[in-house]
Amino acid sequence: MNAERLIKNIQSKINLEESDIPKILSFFEPLIVKRKKDLLLENQYNGKLIFIEKGFLYTYKTLENGEEQVIQFAKETDWMSTLCSTLTDPKTPYGVRSLEDCEL
Repeated sequence: MNAERLIKNIQSKINLEESDIPKILSFFEPLIVKRKKDLLLENQYNGKLIFIEKGFLYTYKTLENGEEQVIQFAKETDWMSTLCSTLTDPKTPYGVRSLEDCEL
């Protein structure tokens, strides 16, 4: 994980003290995933917020007829989560999958 890129992204949104950086970095774990890897399945607990260092992810929902409906895409330096489950309900109605090889 490129810690500098992550911290720069966070600093573009809020002011950070130098002393905050190690604590923030302790919450992130580098992850490399291959194309079409499910990072989160529908109806699964989600407690993660993902920073995309390289690659593309998408959020989807499976319809009653079995087709997948894409909800949103996220690219490099974007953040991905299913906030409805992170903030209110412990289970997410959406899945998250990599569209290509990713560094998270």
